[in-house]
Amino acid sequence: MLLINSKGSGGGGGKPPQCSVKRYTGGDYNVNGRDWTDIDDTNLSITLTTGASWVLIFLTGSVYVSSFGLVGFDVTIDGDRVGQTFGIVRGQYIYELPLCAMWLCQVSAGEHTFRPQYKTTAGFLTLRASADYTPAQFGVIELL
Repeated sequence: MLLINSKGSGGGGGKPPQCSVKRYTGGDYNVNGRDWTDIDDTNLSITLTTGASWVLIFLTGSVYVSSFGLVGFDVTIDGDRVGQTFGIVRGQYIYELPLCAMWLCQVSAGEHTFRPQYKTTAGFLTLRASADYTPAQFGVIELL
C-alpha cells in the first residue's frame, strides 16, 4: 500500500513522501562491459531527501542483447550496490524483451542518491531509450 497524504497527517509524521521519476528518450544506452556500470549518471540519477523509511525503486524500458549471455540490472544507493553478484534482476539468453523491475529498500533519514546499473557477460546489452521504441524510466518513491 502506498500512502500519500498531502495534508501532512498520518504515517509520515507530517511530512509528505518524496518521489522523483526520470524519463529519457535521447537515445539508446549500450554496454559491453563485464563490470557494473551506471546506465546514465546524469539523466537517470535521482537524489532525494527521505525520512527513515522504505523506498520503491523502479526501472522500465525495453532490453536488447546481441548474443547469448547473462545480463543484470542493479541499483546503487549512495554508491553502494543493492543486489548480489548479478544484481537485483538477472536474465539469460534474452533477445529483446520489455523490462519492468521494482525493488523495495530501507533507507535512513537524509539525502540519498540512487543510480541504475547494468552489465552483461557476452555481446552488447542495449536499454532502449528513444521515442522510436520506449523511453527508459527510473523512479524512486518514498513509502509511508
